[in-house]
Amino acid sequence: MFFALLSLTSSLRAQDSLEPCDDLGNDEYLAGVDAMLDRGVKGNIVASFTTVPSFTPESGIRITLDDGVYRAHHVFLLESLWASSLLPPDDRSVVRFELSKKELPRKVASAEIPAELADSVISLMQREVEASRKTELMGFDGETYYFRPRLSECASTWSPAPGSHASKLVAITNGLGGIAHSTPGEQREQSIAAVKQLTSALSAK
Repeated sequence: MFFALLSLTSSLRAQDSLEPCDDLGNDEYLAGVDAMLDRGVKGNIVASFTTVPSFTPESGIRITLDDGVYRAHHVFLLESLWASSLLPPDDRSVVRFELSKKELPRKVASAEIPAELADSVISLMQREVEASRKTELMGFDGETYYFRPRLSECASTWSPAPGSHASKLVAITNGLGGIAHSTPGEQREQSIAAVKQLTSALSAK
Protein backbone atom coordinates (compact mmCIF):
# COMPACT_ATOMS: atom_id res chain seq x y z
CA MET A 1 0.00 0.00 0.00
CA PHE A 2 2.83 2.40 0.87
CA PHE A 3 4.52 1.86 -2.50
CA ALA A 4 1.21 2.30 -4.32
CA LEU A 5 0.63 5.62 -2.58
CA LEU A 6 4.21 6.67 -3.27
CA SER A 7 3.79 5.82 -6.95
CA LEU A 8 0.52 7.76 -7.14
CA THR A 9 2.09 10.78 -5.45
CA SER A 10 5.05 10.69 -7.84
CA SER A 11 2.70 10.49 -10.82
CA LEU A 12 0.66 13.46 -9.67
CA ARG A 13 3.80 15.50 -9.08
CA ALA A 14 5.08 14.56 -12.54
CA GLN A 15 1.83 15.80 -14.03
CA ASP A 16 2.46 19.26 -12.62
CA SER A 17 4.49 19.81 -15.79
CA LEU A 18 4.43 18.76 -19.42
CA GLU A 19 7.05 16.50 -20.98
CA PRO A 20 9.19 17.45 -24.01
CA CYS A 21 7.87 15.75 -27.15
CA ASP A 22 11.37 14.57 -28.12
CA ASP A 23 11.07 11.95 -25.39
CA LEU A 24 7.82 10.43 -26.61
CA GLY A 25 6.08 8.78 -29.50
CA ASN A 26 6.58 7.96 -33.13
CA ASP A 27 7.62 11.18 -34.90
CA GLU A 28 6.52 10.02 -38.36
CA TYR A 29 3.12 9.03 -37.03
CA LEU A 30 2.58 12.25 -35.05
CA ALA A 31 3.68 14.34 -38.03
CA GLY A 32 1.16 12.44 -40.14
CA VAL A 33 -1.62 13.07 -37.64
CA ASP A 34 -0.84 16.78 -37.45
CA ALA A 35 -0.66 17.12 -41.23
CA MET A 36 -4.01 15.35 -41.63
CA LEU A 37 -5.67 17.57 -39.03
CA ASP A 38 -4.08 20.74 -40.41
CA ARG A 39 -5.48 20.04 -43.87
CA GLY A 40 -8.96 20.16 -42.41
CA VAL A 41 -8.53 23.77 -41.31
CA LYS A 42 -8.80 26.86 -43.47
CA GLY A 43 -6.60 29.76 -42.40
CA ASN A 44 -3.17 30.57 -41.01
CA ILE A 45 -2.56 28.18 -38.10
CA VAL A 46 -0.74 29.85 -35.20
CA ALA A 47 -1.26 27.26 -32.42
CA SER A 48 -1.75 23.50 -32.46
CA PHE A 49 -3.06 21.10 -29.80
CA THR A 50 -3.41 17.42 -30.75
CA THR A 51 -5.06 14.47 -28.99
CA VAL A 52 -3.93 10.92 -29.74
CA PRO A 53 -6.09 8.24 -28.07
CA SER A 54 -5.23 4.55 -27.92
CA PHE A 55 -8.36 3.14 -29.54
CA THR A 56 -10.32 5.96 -31.16
CA PRO A 57 -9.58 8.43 -33.99
CA GLU A 58 -7.20 11.33 -33.46
CA SER A 59 -8.38 14.93 -33.07
CA GLY A 60 -7.05 18.40 -32.40
CA ILE A 61 -7.64 22.04 -31.68
CA ARG A 62 -6.17 24.64 -34.00
CA ILE A 63 -6.09 28.42 -33.55
CA THR A 64 -5.90 30.47 -36.74
CA LEU A 65 -5.23 34.16 -37.29
CA ASP A 66 -6.36 35.85 -40.49
CA ASP A 67 -6.87 39.59 -41.04
CA GLY A 68 -6.67 40.19 -37.30
CA VAL A 69 -9.38 37.62 -36.50
CA TYR A 70 -8.67 34.58 -34.32
CA ARG A 71 -10.71 31.42 -34.72
CA ALA A 72 -10.74 28.14 -32.77
CA HIS A 73 -11.20 24.95 -34.78
CA HIS A 74 -11.98 21.47 -33.49
CA VAL A 75 -10.99 19.01 -36.20
CA PHE A 76 -11.41 15.29 -35.71
CA LEU A 77 -10.76 12.29 -37.90
CA LEU A 78 -13.58 9.82 -38.50
CA GLU A 79 -11.07 6.98 -38.90
CA SER A 80 -7.91 6.38 -36.88
CA LEU A 81 -4.69 7.08 -38.77
CA TRP A 82 -2.91 4.60 -36.51
CA ALA A 83 -5.38 1.81 -37.28
CA SER A 84 -5.26 2.68 -40.99
CA SER A 85 -1.46 2.33 -40.94
CA LEU A 86 -1.32 -1.19 -39.47
CA LEU A 87 -0.47 -3.86 -42.03
CA PRO A 88 -1.47 -7.55 -41.81
CA PRO A 89 0.92 -9.75 -39.80
CA ASP A 90 3.92 -11.10 -41.67
CA ASP A 91 4.95 -14.77 -41.73
CA ARG A 92 6.29 -14.35 -38.20
CA SER A 93 2.90 -13.03 -37.00
CA VAL A 94 4.40 -9.58 -36.47
CA VAL A 95 2.03 -6.67 -37.11
CA ARG A 96 3.76 -4.00 -39.19
CA PHE A 97 3.26 -0.24 -39.31
CA GLU A 98 3.47 1.84 -42.47
CA LEU A 99 2.06 5.35 -42.35
CA SER A 100 -1.09 5.46 -44.46
CA LYS A 101 -1.12 7.91 -47.36
CA LYS A 102 -4.91 7.73 -47.63
CA GLU A 103 -6.74 10.99 -46.94
CA LEU A 104 -9.05 10.12 -44.05
CA PRO A 105 -12.51 11.67 -43.61
CA ARG A 106 -12.83 14.32 -40.92
CA LYS A 107 -15.20 16.88 -39.46
CA VAL A 108 -14.47 20.43 -38.34
CA ALA A 109 -16.27 22.91 -36.09
CA SER A 110 -15.05 26.53 -35.95
CA ALA A 111 -15.83 29.77 -34.14
CA GLU A 112 -14.30 33.21 -33.76
CA ILE A 113 -12.64 33.86 -30.40
CA PRO A 114 -11.53 37.14 -28.78
CA ALA A 115 -7.94 38.17 -29.52
CA GLU A 116 -7.33 38.62 -25.80
CA LEU A 117 -8.33 35.01 -25.12
CA ALA A 118 -6.24 33.62 -27.97
CA ASP A 119 -3.18 35.57 -26.83
CA SER A 120 -3.66 34.46 -23.21
CA VAL A 121 -4.00 30.79 -24.12
CA ILE A 122 -0.98 30.84 -26.42
CA SER A 123 1.16 32.68 -23.85
CA LEU A 124 0.17 30.28 -21.05
CA MET A 125 0.81 27.20 -23.13
CA GLN A 126 4.16 28.54 -24.33
CA ARG A 127 5.20 29.09 -20.71
CA GLU A 128 4.23 25.50 -19.91
CA VAL A 129 6.11 24.12 -22.92
CA GLU A 130 9.25 26.02 -21.92
CA ALA A 131 8.95 24.62 -18.38
CA SER A 132 8.44 21.03 -19.58
CA ARG A 133 10.70 18.34 -18.18
CA LYS A 134 11.25 14.65 -18.67
CA THR A 135 9.25 12.37 -16.37
CA GLU A 136 9.27 8.66 -15.66
CA LEU A 137 5.59 8.21 -16.52
CA MET A 138 4.93 5.35 -18.92
CA GLY A 139 1.62 4.28 -20.39
CA PHE A 140 -0.05 2.30 -23.13
CA ASP A 141 -3.83 2.66 -23.04
CA GLY A 142 -5.03 6.21 -22.61
CA GLU A 143 -4.68 9.54 -24.38
CA THR A 144 -1.60 11.62 -25.17
CA TYR A 145 -2.01 15.37 -25.57
CA TYR A 146 0.49 17.40 -27.58
CA PHE A 147 0.88 21.16 -27.14
CA ARG A 148 2.44 23.37 -29.84
CA PRO A 149 1.36 26.89 -28.87
CA ARG A 150 3.73 28.58 -31.31
CA LEU A 151 4.29 25.57 -33.58
CA SER A 152 8.09 25.55 -33.22
CA GLU A 153 8.26 23.80 -29.82
CA CYS A 154 6.26 20.91 -28.41
CA ALA A 155 5.43 19.31 -25.07
CA SER A 156 2.98 16.59 -24.10
CA THR A 157 1.17 14.83 -21.29
CA TRP A 158 -0.23 11.30 -21.07
CA SER A 159 -3.66 10.72 -19.50
CA PRO A 160 -3.24 13.31 -16.71
CA ALA A 161 -4.94 12.54 -13.42
CA PRO A 162 -8.09 14.55 -12.62
CA GLY A 163 -7.19 17.73 -10.76
CA SER A 164 -3.55 17.71 -11.84
CA HIS A 165 -2.02 20.80 -13.39
CA ALA A 166 -1.68 19.05 -16.75
CA SER A 167 -5.35 18.07 -16.70
CA LYS A 168 -6.28 21.74 -16.39
CA LEU A 169 -4.20 22.56 -19.48
CA VAL A 170 -6.12 19.85 -21.31
CA ALA A 171 -9.36 21.36 -20.00
CA ILE A 172 -8.43 24.67 -21.65
CA THR A 173 -7.94 23.04 -25.05
CA ASN A 174 -11.16 21.07 -24.58
CA GLY A 175 -12.83 24.37 -23.73
CA LEU A 176 -11.66 25.83 -27.03
CA GLY A 177 -13.31 22.85 -28.69
CA GLY A 178 -16.49 23.65 -26.78
CA ILE A 179 -16.39 27.19 -28.15
CA ALA A 180 -15.97 25.85 -31.68
CA HIS A 181 -19.11 23.72 -31.27
CA SER A 182 -21.17 26.31 -29.39
CA THR A 183 -24.20 28.15 -30.72
CA PRO A 184 -23.62 31.88 -31.34
CA GLY A 185 -25.07 34.02 -28.59
CA GLU A 186 -25.37 33.26 -24.90
CA GLN A 187 -24.02 29.71 -25.13
CA ARG A 188 -20.88 30.87 -26.91
CA GLU A 189 -20.33 33.74 -24.50
CA GLN A 190 -20.58 31.32 -21.58
CA SER A 191 -18.10 28.95 -23.24
CA ILE A 192 -15.65 31.81 -23.84
CA ALA A 193 -16.04 33.03 -20.25
CA ALA A 194 -15.28 29.55 -18.87
CA VAL A 195 -12.03 29.26 -20.87
CA LYS A 196 -11.04 32.80 -19.89
CA GLN A 197 -11.54 32.00 -16.20
CA LEU A 198 -9.48 28.80 -16.30
CA THR A 199 -6.72 30.41 -18.37
CA SER A 200 -6.54 33.39 -16.02
CA ALA A 201 -6.37 31.12 -12.95
CA LEU A 202 -3.48 29.06 -14.34
CA SER A 203 -1.63 32.11 -15.68
CA ALA A 204 -1.60 33.62 -12.19
CA LYS A 205 0.30 30.63 -10.74
